[in-house]
Amino acid sequence: TRTRWGRRRPYLIFGTVPLVVSFIFLWWNPFKETLAIFLYFLFIIIAFEWGYRVVTLSYRALYPELSTDIGERLEIASYLEFFDILALILGYVFSLIIVGIFREMGYTASMSWFLMAIVLGIVIAISIFTSAFVTKEQEIFSKEQALHLIPALKETLKNHAFRIVVFAWFCINIAYY
Repeated sequence: TRTRWGRRRPYLIFGTVPLVVSFIFLWWNPFKETLAIFLYFLFIIIAFEWGYRVVTLSYRALYPELSTDIGERLEIASYLEFFDILALILGYVFSLIIVGIFREMGYTASMSWFLMAIVLGIVIAISIFTSAFVTKEQEIFSKEQALHLIPALKETLKNHAFRIVVFAWFCINIAYY
């Protein structure tokens, strides 16, 4: 995508709203009937996964384009991973703390989780918007003509560093799940 905002920013900016809204509604169940609950959560999880993929794919594709130097790219990637893991841990811890605070304020358990989702949704939106607006994509990457699928796959798989990163990501994702 080529826009005046760059190739990745529009996805970060416009994908954040559906991501955050669907994240919040993952924590709320307005229905009592089983079929209604199933359909509601099916719709919400599809919306959440779509928003999550739009934002995270753009976010992950942005950092290699911040520099042409492999050393700088690795440094950026290490900061990215550090803060991702830190945010994951803090999200787990603070979600319980936030729920506890709302419970002490007299809210029901279900309302406390929903309010926690609103608080964390705001934090998510602020962090994504901050990333989108403080990073500057290099113009060299937006001027290059994109390869078609098969030549792009062949070229990508030739890259030894990419194969190492994919293996590392595979291990990280196994650890998360």
